[in-house]
Amino acid sequence: MTNDSHQNLVEVRRSSGEKEWMTREKLEALNKQRALKRGKSEKPIKQSTSKKTKWTTISIWLNALLLIALLMILLYLPIDSGF
Repeated sequence: MTNDSHQNLVEVRRSSGEKEWMTREKLEALNKQRALKRGKSEKPIKQSTSKKTKWTTISIWLNALLLIALLMILLYLPIDSGF
């Protein structure tokens, strides 16, 4: 390799811990590819999180209504009658 090609190489550590040499262009392309994958994977997570939040909120409100209804029944039920 010429001196110019040596300057274009970058040492990269893989997820396995292994080190390898690659060109700056290849590293930039790999980083762009990873960024695209991250962008795609984040969108469904945000949607499912908002759906979870929505259903959790609905569940809490329904539970509160049921609790209020139960308390109303217990408070206004005559003492001498039972279930």
